[in-house]
Amino acid sequence: MNVGRGLSRISLACKNFWNFLREKIGDVALFYLGFTILFGTILILFDKRRSWPDQIPHWQRLYQIAHGHMLAQPSPNGDGTFGGYMGNGHYVPFSNTAVNTPFAYFPGLLGFGHVRLAAFSTLVICACLIAVAIRMSGIYELVFCGVSMLPIVFLSICWPGADAVTSAFSLLFVSCVLRMLQEKDAPFKFVPLLLLLSLTLGLIKVTCVVLVLLAWLLPLYSRHKDKKKMVVVALVATLCTAIVALIWVVLTSGISPSTNSAIDLARYTQVKKDIIRHPLLMIRSFLLSFVQPINLTGDQYDIERNMQLFAGTGPQTMLPASIMLPSLVACAILILLGIRKQVMTAKGRLLVLVVTVIFFALTAAGVLANQGFASPLGKGISGLQSRYYIPIYVPLILLAPSLGIAFDSKKALRVTKLFVVGLLVAGYSLLLLGHCLSFS
Repeated sequence: MNVGRGLSRISLACKNFWNFLREKIGDVALFYLGFTILFGTILILFDKRRSWPDQIPHWQRLYQIAHGHMLAQPSPNGDGTFGGYMGNGHYVPFSNTAVNTPFAYFPGLLGFGHVRLAAFSTLVICACLIAVAIRMSGIYELVFCGVSMLPIVFLSICWPGADAVTSAFSLLFVSCVLRMLQEKDAPFKFVPLLLLLSLTLGLIKVTCVVLVLLAWLLPLYSRHKDKKKMVVVALVATLCTAIVALIWVVLTSGISPSTNSAIDLARYTQVKKDIIRHPLLMIRSFLLSFVQPINLTGDQYDIERNMQLFAGTGPQTMLPASIMLPSLVACAILILLGIRKQVMTAKGRLLVLVVTVIFFALTAAGVLANQGFASPLGKGISGLQSRYYIPIYVPLILLAPSLGIAFDSKKALRVTKLFVVGLLVAGYSLLLLGHCLSFS
């Protein structure tokens, strides 16, 4: 009798706790959080082919920061590379991650030098931040969920690198802006969060600074009496991002991020000047990169880099379509359902389009500069990777019109939800098999 009463109380307490979570976090964000942490934990524990781009340089940069060195150190050989000293006292170059800020690695620092623990802390923290972005996005929660559950995004937060924090905070910032656009009566309560997130944009990957321009959507959509206030908010947000980013650029101005030791600081600086001096050639390179077949760039790794969205991230585990298709279809359905409603108008889409074009241009220029014109200026650019564009996925979707998809009945909606969940379970389970089984 007492045992039965005790079990009943436990069951009631669990039910109340579950209802509390659903109320505070929301069904969509709660599903994302539980699903991602479950599958991410299994991947971290049993992955037999860790396959994250630049995974070793990211870990080395994290190790350096954990040991109190915020800035990368020049090579003792004077070969122009930058890196740090590992536990054995030997210098290791990792120039391509040397300019990343310590903030971009803060979740991994909780791993205390253990790779799997660092990966798990990164997974949990970034998944929680993305869940907040999903919840905060309001009518766009299915869009954010669909983008966040893309395998390329999921895999990016399963390794303690700068990509994880970049994905999480870029999604958070865009979500905050969109939520403020939906809050007609009390948008100003989100201003402190917007300014805080504006600061973080200057501390993740440098191309993300352009995302702060999305804050200028706020005065575009404000009522007349709030327009001047929102101009001030957008201006302060822009200054926050610009100042923080500029401080870090000044601190790392003596570091060349190129992996090629032949591209020393002087060569890297000269390449950046050449890009500025020849904008038309840069535009030509930029446009050619959209249409040039990836097997004609002259770089044998470009096929793998460009296929990350459709085959997983990294050279060690390129997943087949049979694994990727279920997840990609499920995410596409979520995104299509998520843009049934839109707050964007023509003038808003124009600003979003400008931001996305600038983001693409900055990314292309950065790759060219890091390579020291391995791809000649005016030719198609090699080295571009799908993962570079994760921060701009949601803004790209905002360019789409409201599709007005509707369901005839609750049953049709329920069947669609079950179908999407089934596809995600199948896709992620197959992804785990691809990573965790031994193949010979």
